[in-house]
Amino acid sequence: MEEPILGIFFESARRRLTNQEPGVSKLLSTFQSPQNEHMDWIRELLWHEGHFLGIEWTTWKIVGWAGNATFFSRFLVQWYVTEKQKQVVVPALFWWLSLLGAMLLFSYALFYRRDSVFIFAYAFTWIPYCRNLIIHYRNRSEQKQCPQCGLLSPPRARFCPQCGTALEKEVKS
Repeated sequence: MEEPILGIFFESARRRLTNQEPGVSKLLSTFQSPQNEHMDWIRELLWHEGHFLGIEWTTWKIVGWAGNATFFSRFLVQWYVTEKQKQVVVPALFWWLSLLGAMLLFSYALFYRRDSVFIFAYAFTWIPYCRNLIIHYRNRSEQKQCPQCGLLSPPRARFCPQCGTALEKEVKS
């Protein structure tokens, strides 16, 4: 088994929280006093069984959690952009985060967990993410610009949706 990468940091913090290091005992005694028993759950949550969040942190655990955080962040990105534009939008960043998160989780599954179900779950998810990025950038490079108002329109548009001017030129990125 791999040694915890953050072991020194976590051990030092654990000693502080478990009252094994001088200078912290006075602060911790307030959390351990009978009046503050309700605060013990915080310490137990953060340092469960001597590990930060109860997790034995290794390089691959960090990769796995980074994949989860990256994959989750796509939700926040799409929510923000959708709220900002007041319509459902899937920005390119969503697909980049999907691709990165899936690759991190696939690496974690393949090299650390070695679990066939987990490996298969992420083995092919990159295909639609890459395809959607290709479509996004191809579409963006083929958009037409209105000569009158400057609005970018979809590649197949014949008229500007804002001012009605006929569209002829394509914008090259």
